[in-house]
Amino acid sequence: SGFVLLYAFGIERSLHMLVMVNFAAGLAVIAATVLPARAVALVPALAALALVARGAFPGWGRVWDEKYFATYTNNARNPEPADRVRERLRDVDVLYYHEGVNETVSVIRPKGSIQTFIVNGRPEASTALMDVQLQRTLGHLPMLLHPNPRRVFVLGTGTGMTLGSASIHPEVERLVLGEIEQGMLGVARTFSDWNSHVLDNPRLEVVLNDGRNFLATTREKFDVISADPIHPWSGGAGYLYTREYFRSVSDRLAPGGVAAQWLPLYELSVHDVKTVVRTFAESFEHVMVWLTYYDAVLVGSNAPIAIDEASLARRMAVPAIRDDLAPVQMATPEDLLSFFVMGTSGARAFGRDGAVNTDDNLVLEFSAPRWQGVAGLDATNVLALSAHRESLAPYVASAPGAERDADLRWMREAELGRAFDRVHARFLVDRSSPEIRSALAALRARDEGYAPLRFLL
Repeated sequence: SGFVLLYAFGIERSLHMLVMVNFAAGLAVIAATVLPARAVALVPALAALALVARGAFPGWGRVWDEKYFATYTNNARNPEPADRVRERLRDVDVLYYHEGVNETVSVIRPKGSIQTFIVNGRPEASTALMDVQLQRTLGHLPMLLHPNPRRVFVLGTGTGMTLGSASIHPEVERLVLGEIEQGMLGVARTFSDWNSHVLDNPRLEVVLNDGRNFLATTREKFDVISADPIHPWSGGAGYLYTREYFRSVSDRLAPGGVAAQWLPLYELSVHDVKTVVRTFAESFEHVMVWLTYYDAVLVGSNAPIAIDEASLARRMAVPAIRDDLAPVQMATPEDLLSFFVMGTSGARAFGRDGAVNTDDNLVLEFSAPRWQGVAGLDATNVLALSAHRESLAPYVASAPGAERDADLRWMREAELGRAFDRVHARFLVDRSSPEIRSALAALRARDEGYAPLRFLL
């Protein structure tokens, strides 16, 4: 009955109705001791009338401020001051609010600021460039690493930017979205200008099901599977970072298929990041790690991933793809490839000290929440990853006779990446200090065109 009430009436009206039923039941018991039977029968009749009225008139009897719940966030260690609450309610526009059986979701936009999507009090994504970069990378990167991605599965809607990025690749014939909460489609509608209006794409099929359950039960195989689940410290999210889930993804890849997985670097300890990387790396034969602003993207495949720069350039020259990647400094092959951090050997070396997150030993479920709201972890994790940074040379096809030049090129790129990582980590801690500005200027003099640096500037 709780599911039915939530679907039909939302949380507040459902609680009011349950209070009415309980009150009427108690009143009927009391009335039965002092009134004749006919009079007692009036109690349930009046209660039924009150229930119908409460259901028919949504505004009657309302006490809660829906805007308060739509804008509330819970990933802070200290209570929000009262003046901050008043400021939030005054200055924020609520674009969408939905109380679902699985999640309560909202989309808000402070006046003159970015648009943000919130799930169960957790800000998950926004139109800020650092968030857009991650979401579009999750869509474009696995598509571009696959030579002909015709069948694509995306787990989770979010803002729809990952789904929309995958949808604009001309090779796509079938695009499947797995979404557990139907109200999320309303969220994606508010971000249509950022997600290529993907919900109106005729190639899209929406499966209203738990994404992991869908992958575990379908017989269909996909060329690309991309997942952007909620943060591991969110209740139940740890099951989307387990060995069993990753192996389910691996099993659903067609020959040569490529999988991508979001890994946040903020609000996770280095050990937790290592745990996810190790668990992921044990589920695929070939692995890559890519780094965006304060997130990592894990890429896995059961076939070697070979990058052909000429082919990549042709595919990235498609106007829709180029324009989608241009704002996040990834519009050319050189720019995109500069976000690479490590391959299979580096990922396995990095994750060696981590645990293996499994359904029966869900270590992330218990360790990740300890780091909720802790600042500075993204910088620490950037430096930890940097210690295992590798050259891209083994993964890029070189012209015959040009192998030595290519090796030197990617070796220099890896050295530049390590230098950038040190500045990047300091930038994440305090981007406005004079020391950071000086370090950024020194890197700019070394290589002004380095895309990750351009993104910070």
